[in-house]
Amino acid sequence: MDHLIPFDLWHNNDVWNLLPASKAANGKKSNKLPSADLLKARKDCVVGYWELLRENNAARFDKEAETLLPVPTPHWQNELYGQMCNAIEVTALQRGVGRWPNT
Repeated sequence: MDHLIPFDLWHNNDVWNLLPASKAANGKKSNKLPSADLLKARKDCVVGYWELLRENNAARFDKEAETLLPVPTPHWQNELYGQMCNAIEVTALQRGVGRWPNT
């Protein structure tokens, strides 16, 4: 597992921020944020993983997703994904953090 937004930057262990990752990918990423291109390329995987998590524990997922998306909606996937992307961009700008490219 790896933090999409590194723990060192956000101190957040919410399930939406934890994604499966190989040890090699986790090591390459380190404390960098994913690039916009990588996020676009992996959107379906991220959202699919979130759907599985929510299917298995909706109460926990919804409570933790409120960090980014206060009101559950029928189209929560796209809205949460958009808010996550915004949080990554703001964090990158505020902290001057490097990006992890899609390579």
